Amino acid sequence: MIHQIDELLNTVPCGFLSFNDDGRIVRINATLLELLQYESDGLVGGSIEAILPIASRIFYQTHFFPLLKLHSQAEEIYFSLRSRRGNDIPMLVNAVRRKHVGAYLNDCIFIPIRQRIQYEDEMLQAKKLAEAAIRAQKQAETALRQQYDRAILLAEITQRIRQSLDLSTIFEVSVQEIRQFVHADRVSIFKFYPVCNLGEGEFVAEAVIEGCESMAAIKIRMPDYCFGEQYAAYQQGKIQAVG
Repeated sequence: MIHQIDELLNTVPCGFLSFNDDGRIVRINATLLELLQYESDGLVGGSIEAILPIASRIFYQTHFFPLLKLHSQAEEIYFSLRSRRGNDIPMLVNAVRRKHVGAYLNDCIFIPIRQRIQYEDEMLQAKKLAEAAIRAQKQAETALRQQYDRAILLAEITQRIRQSLDLSTIFEVSVQEIRQFVHADRVSIFKFYPVCNLGEGEFVAEAVIEGCESMAAIKIRMPDYCFGEQYAAYQQGKIQAVG
């Protein structure tokens, strides 16, 4: 019967290892020995910690074995075993604890998951690429929408201008349409007085939201607080947004 059990364990496609509460390996199948590149008598009687990388050894001492003793089983635990050549092999471990001849044995099934980890990494990379593509598409759609909205705005302003050649009406239409388009609290058109060497001026059109104080009646000398340092840039022919 024992021979049949050993034959069965040695032919299954997953690794099997059984250790006692002292951490000594009492049985290991041929599949796991082959994965770890050990001879048939190379691990039995030795410590299980001898084939554990440092991170897995700490996890074994602080979590895996204490939980196995507490619950008598552990399911789908990520674990790494170190081969004879020194490379670490990631495993998925299922373990059960059983009583045997007055003592306890801990039977573990090890399934290599290197390909699974690689597949998960590839899936994660694919997900990141897909998310980046979606963001790029949304940015492109936003840019196209803004271009479309600008074209509509210009068309509406042009249409309103064609309906009236009165300059004040054109200014009023422009500030109203632009304020609504950019969702600003205030949009104004300011006229500089050429006779004052562009040092004074007035607001000739303004669109403000409800509750926002009008500046249309204010006469301004340059440079003034409402333009500040931006006035020098304006004198140099640079466009500035003034808050």
